[in-house]
Amino acid sequence: RELLFTLLERLTKISSVQIILVLSMMDDIPSFITHVIPVDKMEVFPKMEREAYLTAFCDRDVAISFDELQKRIIDLPYDGNNYDSDEVVKLNKVSIRYDDRTILNELDWTVRRGENWALSGENGAGKSTLLSLVCADNPQSYACDISLFGRKRGTGESIWEIKKHIGYVSPEMHRAYLKNLPSIEIVASGLHDSIGLYKRPQPEQMTVCEWWMDIFGIADLKDKPFLQLSSGEQRLALLARAFVKDPELLILDEPLHGLDTYNRRRVKKVIEAFCKRKDKTMIMVTHYESELPDTITNRIFLKRNDTSIY
Repeated sequence: RELLFTLLERLTKISSVQIILVLSMMDDIPSFITHVIPVDKMEVFPKMEREAYLTAFCDRDVAISFDELQKRIIDLPYDGNNYDSDEVVKLNKVSIRYDDRTILNELDWTVRRGENWALSGENGAGKSTLLSLVCADNPQSYACDISLFGRKRGTGESIWEIKKHIGYVSPEMHRAYLKNLPSIEIVASGLHDSIGLYKRPQPEQMTVCEWWMDIFGIADLKDKPFLQLSSGEQRLALLARAFVKDPELLILDEPLHGLDTYNRRRVKKVIEAFCKRKDKTMIMVTHYESELPDTITNRIFLKRNDTSIY
């Protein structure tokens, strides 16, 4: 990010090119930007000088309490269908290679029940590959010594049985999700980990889907086709999809990406509340330290051919 901003800043100084950045976060407005055109609720407002905009935003940026929202999540009843293993994820000297390129090199990593992990690292260090192993989506996982919920991969438990206990969202999923179904059906597809909705949910399951859409502030969008939602609204729908089955293991790959300031705060509070529930485990990837919830207990940092766990 720093490199990109530096290059753009140099570009503004050595040429006459004009740069227009489309941003959802106030913190992302770099210093070389001179003016801001605010857009709110489909209305375009007159341009403002950068400093005037930042001042105006700070003046009207009132902290909103999400206490009631968090209480609703914490008070959710449990269905009693959880695994009983203390070890949720266990990797024993796992290596992943593509041709002559090593992505992960003899990685030992154990995630225990109730832990909340921050996964960070350089671009290309293997974060997405690591998550694909945990989510049972990487074909090389069967050649590796990996256990999920105390059950070693390849010993009889189907991928779908494992996935029943995992909620997952990522930028890659967002880019690939091109089903133009009503948004509530996108959320409902998380009940069975399908891309489309191939099994009609029961009425009580649809009620749960609506509940989670309300938690993420998009209940009024339930009948709107997914591809007609804004990018941020789509991300909120996919987040609701990840939470809808009240998973034991929550895997969030850059969950706040593309969200505006208000929804970033809301989603962060939702994640925090969910992690406070009994026996919930989370792995979260982010490039922003400020995005991590207060409930983080452990960290793993990936570098190329090197890993730090603490």
